[in-house]
Amino acid sequence: QLGVRGVLLTDVAKNGPADRAGLRPSYRDPDGTPVINDVIIGVGKARVTKLSELYAQLDKYEWADGGTLVVARGGERGQVDVAQPRPEHRQRG
Repeated sequence: QLGVRGVLLTDVAKNGPADRAGLRPSYRDPDGTPVINDVIIGVGKARVTKLSELYAQLDKYEWADGGTLVVARGGERGQVDVAQPRPEHRQRG
C-alpha cells in the first residue's frame, strides 16, 4: 500500500538509539488517520522486507560499534547511523 516494502516503524523508545538517531514511528492522528513515517528497508547492505528478516539482521550486528539502517520516509530513502551507548567501565579499588 505504501509503495515500499519494509518494516513499518510503530514505536521508538524515548532516548533510545533509534530516538537519538532521529527515527520517527508511524501513528494515528486524533481523527484516527494513519500518519506514516519511517519504514526500515535495510540493515547495513542487507535488504529487509519483513520483521523476521529485520530481527535476523539486527542480531548479526555489534551495535555498540554502531550500525546503519536504510529507511524510507515520505518517498525518500536514506541511511541512518544508529549506535548503542557504550557502558562505562568502573575501576574497582
